[in-house]
This record gives sequence, C-alpha cells and structure tokens, in this order.
Amino acid sequence: MVTRVKLDEVANKLLEVGREFEILCRQRKPECSEDNLRDRFDRILYEEVLSPLGAPRPYYEYTVYAKEGFLVRHYRIDAYYGMVFFRV
Repeated sequence: MVTRVKLDEVANKLLEVGREFEILCRQRKPECSEDNLRDRFDRILYEEVLSPLGAPRPYYEYTVYAKEGFLVRHYRIDAYYGMVFFRV
C-alpha cells in the first residue's frame, strides 16, 4: 500500500497558520500563545500526514519510569521526538 501526502499543501497550511499567529501576536491577542500555535500545527500535521500514514498522535508529556537502583532526575519529559522520512 502506498500513501501519498501532498507536502506542499501541508507546508502552505502551516505557513497560513504561522501568518495568522504573527498577526495575533502583533495585536497582543490572548490567543497568541505557544500552546495554541502548537495545537493548530499538530492538528494539521495529524490530519494531513500522520493519520493517513497510520502514525499515532504525538505525546508532549509522559512519565518516565526507572527500574529499581537507577537514578532518575526528571520523572516527566515535556517532549517526545521521533523521526519521519519524506520521500519526494
């Protein structure tokens, strides 16, 4: 099975949201926040790229469990980074 994603359309949607947030931030609107921008980007990326590829939604905070005897400094990590390859 081959899944095709039009990355140029996805990039244009992301740019449109970025421009919208630039205006919101210049107007000092309360909607201008990093979390709101991330949520809008995530929605686009999930609907246009991740979901068609069968990839799960990203997690931004998750608990880290350590085995007994291990030293863990932070029990919650605020971002999970993966790797996606796009073949053009």
